[in-house]
Amino acid sequence: MANHILCIGAAHVDRKASAQTSIQLKTSIPVSVHTTLGGVARNVAENLARLECPVTILSRVGRDKEGDWVRTRTQELGIHIAGLTRSDNHSTASYTALLDGTGEMVLGLADMEIYDELTPEEINSLLPLLLSHPVWFLDTNLPQESLEELAALATGGQLLFVDPVSIAKTAKLVNILPRIDFLFPNREEAEVLSGHRIETLADAQKAGEIICEKGVKHVIITLGEEGVCVVTADMNRIFPALPAQVQDVTGAGDALLGGFLYGYLSDGSLEAAIAHGIAAATLTIETPETVHPALTPDLLHQKVQSVNLHD
Repeated sequence: MANHILCIGAAHVDRKASAQTSIQLKTSIPVSVHTTLGGVARNVAENLARLECPVTILSRVGRDKEGDWVRTRTQELGIHIAGLTRSDNHSTASYTALLDGTGEMVLGLADMEIYDELTPEEINSLLPLLLSHPVWFLDTNLPQESLEELAALATGGQLLFVDPVSIAKTAKLVNILPRIDFLFPNREEAEVLSGHRIETLADAQKAGEIICEKGVKHVIITLGEEGVCVVTADMNRIFPALPAQVQDVTGAGDALLGGFLYGYLSDGSLEAAIAHGIAAATLTIETPETVHPALTPDLLHQKVQSVNLHD
């Protein structure tokens, strides 16, 4: 694959606290805690690296043991870390998820102040790195002004793939929607961007149309077990999810993005990209890990054969 991908955004430590009993507020509950690497941009980069794609990360970590771990392990996975800078003022970011007995997330706690240091000035200091990559993936953990600066800098024909990340951070994208080539909101984020309530699959398709009217070229709305809604100027379709034995949904969206990027840049077909994205997400939720630890192109291709593109 000739396209070298630059993943821009979060790279940090994830902690998953899995409840051992029913979850009750205002009291302690027994949990088991698993610590791993995380961050949307880093997770997408790891999926791509495991799929043998050339990929670089642009992010920021602290000068602490967690930052050392993020840098060392990321590099070991085959991800280039030329854009992974270090802070003298903040510790490495962290994200803690509370999961219920089914593996569904109940609450997420994010300590992300370090990413505020990725200012427009810092972004411009990395301009040669940015412009040497034809494909950019962005998450919204960066400040809004930095996302807008990146959109302004992408004048050399770079493809922009963007994940809104959360309801709270979705508003950061309002001013750059016309520059986004591929946008991957979930149901709630699509509601924020479209102003349209999503209760049915038809509602999702309508929301996608509204977001496209705002300038986004391809809108891919993830709907969990209901599948994926894809809206472009020429397509408005629901692609069904695959049956799965769910262990942990954390990382499913990042896997879908990695698989989508891999499929699109390998084949150039939107249908192939969707099939690879759904397959990667399904493989991931059937493991307890945020990124499937045995993901390979062969494994993904086998799973793609299960994806029905004709419903």
